[in-house]
Amino acid sequence: MGCRLVRENNPSWRGGQIVKKCTVCAGRFLVYPYREKTALFCSMLCNNRNPVRIEKRRIKIRDIHKERGRKTSLDKTIRHSFEYKQWRTSIFERDNYTCQICGIRGRDLQADHIKPFAVLLQIHSIDSLVKSLSCNELWNINNGRTLCVQCHKKTGTYGRKLTTKQYENKRANISR
Repeated sequence: MGCRLVRENNPSWRGGQIVKKCTVCAGRFLVYPYREKTALFCSMLCNNRNPVRIEKRRIKIRDIHKERGRKTSLDKTIRHSFEYKQWRTSIFERDNYTCQICGIRGRDLQADHIKPFAVLLQIHSIDSLVKSLSCNELWNINNGRTLCVQCHKKTGTYGRKLTTKQYENKRANISR
């Protein structure tokens, strides 16, 4: 019968896999000829460690922060600080772990700033954790109350619904 059309005997054969060097770990790996120019990494781990990819991620995160005015990360930094957790705990203890609107006790509770947290950050020009620690109004327990999630969502200040101007207009209308 003769020879079979395998490997070198097949006119379409292009030489099998090629050995390449990983650009991150310098390890060797095999690729087919059609991937010779595009295959740069031996694994997904090396792909994720790629300095170019890391820099692109950094730039993307920086752009997101610039677009949002870095308020999100500052907000997160303050809310995860030890002082904030102490403030929150003291509000819960003062209110005996009870929602101040509906009276539910000990379930899905949140500490609510009566004068909104975002408004306080704007009014006092807080742009760092250090500045937030020196702002007494932010940590005043008389500016806090315990609410369950359902009651908190019903307030006008939940989830940054209120801007500083809207809050001040609302306060002015109440005092009239």
